[in-house]
Amino acid sequence: MSSVTGKRIRLNRLIEAETSTCLIVAIDHGMTSPRFLPGLFDTGKRVEEAIAGGANVLMLGRGMAKAHPHLFRRDTSLALMLTASAAGRPSGATITPVGSVEEGLRAGADAVVVYVALAGENEPEMISYLSRVGETCEFKGMPLIAEAEYPNAYQSLDSMSEALGLEYLKRNARLCAELGADIVKVNWSGDAKSFEEIIRACGKPVVLAGGSRISDLELLTRMSQARKAGAIGCSVGRNVFEHAAPRAMTAAISRIFRDGWAPGQAHEELETAYKRKHRGEWMKRTQATNAADDRAAVPGLEHVRCFLLDMDGTFYLGEALLPGALEFVDILRQQGRDFLFLTNNSSRSQDDYAAKITRLGMPVGREKIFTSGEATARYMRGAFPEARVFLVGPPSLHAEFKAHGVALDESDPTHIILGFDTTLTYAKLWRMCDLVRAGLPYIATHADFNCPTPTGYMPDVGAMIALVRASTGREPDLVVGKPNRMFVEAAAAKLGLPVDSLAMIGDRLYTDIALGKTSGITTILVLSGETHLEDLATSPHKPDLVFADLAAVAAHLRRD
Repeated sequence: MSSVTGKRIRLNRLIEAETSTCLIVAIDHGMTSPRFLPGLFDTGKRVEEAIAGGANVLMLGRGMAKAHPHLFRRDTSLALMLTASAAGRPSGATITPVGSVEEGLRAGADAVVVYVALAGENEPEMISYLSRVGETCEFKGMPLIAEAEYPNAYQSLDSMSEALGLEYLKRNARLCAELGADIVKVNWSGDAKSFEEIIRACGKPVVLAGGSRISDLELLTRMSQARKAGAIGCSVGRNVFEHAAPRAMTAAISRIFRDGWAPGQAHEELETAYKRKHRGEWMKRTQATNAADDRAAVPGLEHVRCFLLDMDGTFYLGEALLPGALEFVDILRQQGRDFLFLTNNSSRSQDDYAAKITRLGMPVGREKIFTSGEATARYMRGAFPEARVFLVGPPSLHAEFKAHGVALDESDPTHIILGFDTTLTYAKLWRMCDLVRAGLPYIATHADFNCPTPTGYMPDVGAMIALVRASTGREPDLVVGKPNRMFVEAAAAKLGLPVDSLAMIGDRLYTDIALGKTSGITTILVLSGETHLEDLATSPHKPDLVFADLAAVAAHLRRD
């Protein structure tokens, strides 16, 4: 029996005969990403969700393939990745061979995968390696998937496209086809017309690379355009395994390619599936609660120029953006409105939060983050410009105060500031209590008792306030963070906007909504985090609007 027969049988599993589609979920990023991606923590679960959502091919490295063979179904193919990236460089990733076609055969793979990034430092070696793999695949009867992508897939497609453009992708795709690729994976070129040009230049079946994190609707729209241009499917990684609902996201992509659904239709099903999973039947009652169908009963948002956004439970949940997060930001930009992330946590800097949100899929600068630490520093600089502060806080909070021109003095202070100090020592706590007993003005950045972590809770500033009270008998003279009105006033001052042009969006009644109420601004509760609909009945803090999540807020703004 010839190797041609083996390749045909394997290709028939890779490309479904009934629909002529190939839907790949790539979870090989531990071999290619310049940093660890949190969505990879439970790879087995991600594999399971991708298969349940309709992926017929899983792209994995040898370690994860070996760890999870029991999850594969009869109609699920393994595509074994044979290359790894050595710290992607701006000039081009250095690709390193790490496997062989023979290994793929032993592993039961239906394809092997080679990442092909031209214009890098080792382009000649890469071409030579691809040629050898292509030759071996032909001899052994193993299909070859070649990833004809930009040199650094972890930069934004816009920046890479601007630097290299359509001609790079056409050349790369054709080179892969010439050297034996049976399926070519290509980055999005920007529009359907140019992507069709790549497919014609390639001459082999093409799947669209998912690329960096983008909004769900944008991704589904891109998939639909690629399908119409002639793509047989896609290979999506981060937009699935870092999604809050990987199974539903995979199913939505399947709807595009297998069923020919419109992007909006697939997006609606995706959001419905997410809401059903995370909130159940009470989601149906959300709009009734705030009379969302009665437009006259809903407070208008036309006056809002900037939305103050809580983060965990509102914009993201743990290590994944929540549904509608990116769509919400998109609609604000389209309408010429702004947003500012607000957090009580003074143990982390704006740079820390900006890095996390960027990592999760929305590039954002430190200027979009406002912490209780910054608000306290701004207050001290404005109210007590000559103050010398004994600051209880981590190095990042010390840097924040110094950046705002607040003098720090441990030996002869005039004021005490208590922040969320994850570097707290007994000596520092003792010294602080002595100063509190001496009667110095005593200010806390916020008063949360606990800070949520992946493993439970860690004591926050509120717990430290209780300890100091037990020792000294004093409460802080002022608490700056949520729900104190001055937090919103400080944010307004930073933005250069009047307070009444702001609105607060969050998932907690006793901090986010209470903050908005004490500040006299419009309040929007989202049910994507801590609060359940039934909690409204007993809460003294009633929001002006209630929505399932930011996707529903975005839809509301779009209708307005």
